[in-house]
Amino acid sequence: MLQSLMFEITEATYYTFLGVRDDGSVPVVDLLECVNDAEALAQLQVWIYDHATCATAELWRGGTLVDVVRAPALGIDRKAS
Repeated sequence: MLQSLMFEITEATYYTFLGVRDDGSVPVVDLLECVNDAEALAQLQVWIYDHATCATAELWRGGTLVDVVRAPALGIDRKAS
């Protein structure tokens, strides 16, 4: 009976999201727990829409840079604020 109640637990990893402006400053840093790089990258692509002043978003797993995503062209003056 105990075996029927068991399920697979996937270990999650913490990822760091850095919002980087054109001048190189990093006004936004978030930590997010994701199962793998693909999930973290999908979350990052949504996350960058909430941080319109950032030109790029960097995805880090520990000390490893996983990917860099350019902000979508939304017609926003990224130098404001």
